Amino acid sequence: MGKHFVRTVSAAVLVVGSLIVVAAQPASAFKYFVHGNVHCNVTSGVAGYSPPLRFDVSQTVKMKIKGSLACDEGETGIPGTTVTGGSFQVQSDPFGGDCSNITSDQIEMTIRWTSSGVKVRNTEVSWLLPVDASTEPFSYHYAGGKVENFGISGSYLGATGAVSFIGNLMGSLACPGPGSKLRGGWALDPSSELSFQSAPYINAVNPNSATLGTQNLDVDVTGQDFTPGDTVSFSGDGITVNSTTVNSDTDLTANISVDPGALAGTRDVTVTNNSLGSNTCVGCFMVAPIVSGVAPATAGQGAQNRNVTITGQGFANGAVAQIGTPGGGITTNYTQFVDANTVIANISVANGAPLTTYDVTVTDPGFGVGTCSACFSVNSGPTVSSTSPSSRGAGAVNQVIAVNGTGFAPDTALAFGGAGITISNTTYVSSTQMRVTISIAPGSTNGPRSVTAVNSDGGQGSCAACFTVNKGPNPTDWTVVTPQPLHTKVLRVDSKGRVNRTVWQIDVQLTGSNFQPGSTVTYASDDVTVNTTTYVSTTKIKQNVYIDVEDYYANALPGDRAVTVTNPDGGSFTLQGAVVLLV
Repeated sequence: MGKHFVRTVSAAVLVVGSLIVVAAQPASAFKYFVHGNVHCNVTSGVAGYSPPLRFDVSQTVKMKIKGSLACDEGETGIPGTTVTGGSFQVQSDPFGGDCSNITSDQIEMTIRWTSSGVKVRNTEVSWLLPVDASTEPFSYHYAGGKVENFGISGSYLGATGAVSFIGNLMGSLACPGPGSKLRGGWALDPSSELSFQSAPYINAVNPNSATLGTQNLDVDVTGQDFTPGDTVSFSGDGITVNSTTVNSDTDLTANISVDPGALAGTRDVTVTNNSLGSNTCVGCFMVAPIVSGVAPATAGQGAQNRNVTITGQGFANGAVAQIGTPGGGITTNYTQFVDANTVIANISVANGAPLTTYDVTVTDPGFGVGTCSACFSVNSGPTVSSTSPSSRGAGAVNQVIAVNGTGFAPDTALAFGGAGITISNTTYVSSTQMRVTISIAPGSTNGPRSVTAVNSDGGQGSCAACFTVNKGPNPTDWTVVTPQPLHTKVLRVDSKGRVNRTVWQIDVQLTGSNFQPGSTVTYASDDVTVNTTTYVSTTKIKQNVYIDVEDYYANALPGDRAVTVTNPDGGSFTLQGAVVLLV
C-alpha cells in the first residue's frame, strides 16, 4: 500500500491512507473507509527508544511508540458495520551518532483497526517530513518536539486523516560540537488524538439533464462530506456554474446555464474541496438536444419504410432517432443526419401497434437524449378481408373487382401480389369497400395472390390469398370440319354496307386446353359471322360460321385471321393467323 501521510509532533498532522476490508465483502464494495470527521482518542500509549537511551554514550537506537485508540463510530462502507477502536505502533529506522536526524523515510506507523465481525487490514503510514526544531541557545534535533503543520493530503480511496501526538520531552541530543551524545527520552501524552476527514462524495444529481440553452437551472447534488467552500464543475465545454451553495454536509445546489451551442451528451459532475480533494460522478448529467417536431406526425398501422422528418436543435452526425420505445410497435430502420437541426427517420409500424401517441427521441453520439413528448401518433390501418369475384383467368381484360375490408379512405391505393396484374382504375365506395379494374396478362402464373390496401398515411393491410389467377384458355389450332363447303348466295348487308355477298356456311372446330363451359370464340375479321358455338371439352370447341369468301380471300391479312377464346372467368387468349380456307 502506498504511503501518503504527514507526521508532526505537538499539534502535528498525519494523513492516513485508505483501509481495505478483506472479510465480509471485497474492497470494491465501498468507496471510503470512513466518512465525515471521525475522531479517535489515544487511550494509552508509551514512547521511547530501543535500545534504551544511555546518557553520555554515543549509540544507535530506534524510536518506538505504541498505543490504543477509542474512536467514534466510523462507517466502513459495509451496511451496519463500524469501526470503534484500534491500536497503533510507530517505529523508526536506526538513527543516532553525532547530531543525526530522523528523516521522513525512516519513520513508519501502523494502525490496526478493531471492528466487530469484520477484519480490517492494517493501515500503514509514513512521515513525510523530518522531525526538526530549534530552541535557543542550543540547536537540538529531537525524536519529538514541535514541527510545522503542513496540512492534509489525499489517500487512495478518498478518506484522509490526521493524528496529533503531544510528546513530553524527556531528553535531547545536544549538538554544541563534535563528540555530542544522544541523551534523554520521550513519552506520549494521552491527550493525543487521531481524526479522519473525507473528500466530498456524490450520490446523485437532480435534475440529471438539461436541454441546450437552459439558463439558471438549480441542480441539486446529494452525497456526503460537503463543506462550505466546495465547488461544482461539469466536464466538457458549454456548462457555466453560476453559483454553488452548500446546504448541508449531504446536500448542495449548483446553479448552471447551458450554452445553446454546447455539444449534447453526458457529462461528469465533480465536487471539489481545496484541502481534501474531489469526487467525480461519471456520466451523472446530460446535455440534451432539443426535439421540437416531426412531419408527417402520423402513420397508419402496417406502414412500411416511411420517412419522417424530425426537427430540433443540437443534433450531431451519428444521431439515432426512436419513436416510442424499442419493441413498442414502431421500428426505426435507419436515421439520416441532415444538419444540426434536422434528421430523417425511416420507420415501419407494426400492424398491431397501439393506436396512441408516441414520444419522439433523438440520441446524439455523446448519449445526449432529446425528447418531444407525444409528438407522433399511430392511426388505424386498413384491412382486406375478401374480393368479389375472387378469381379471374389469365388474359382477362378490364375486370371490375370489389375489394372488401375496413378502414378504406378515398385515397386508398390497392395492389395485387405477383406479376401480371395491372390496375387501370380504383374507385372508393365506402370505408368497407373499394372497386378496382384490373387486367391479367396472358400466360400469368396461376394461383392465389395477395391483395393490399395502402392509405395515404402509409397504413396498410393485406389479405394473403384473397384473389386467384386461373389458367387462361390456350387455343392451338382452328380447322374446317365440313366435308364439302356450302356455297350459298345470301342477301345481307355486311358491316361495310355491301349486299348480295357470296358466303360459305361451314363447321369448324378449335382445339387447345383450359376451355370452360360457356367459353366464347370471336374472330378478328368482320367477314366471319358466328352462327352457333358448342363447348365439347376442356380441349375442344365447335362452331358453325358464315365466311364472306369474296372479301376474305381478297383482303384478309394475318391479323384478320386471328381467333380469340374467352372463358367465363374473363381469361382469354388470341391465336394469330388461325383461319385458313382451302378453295
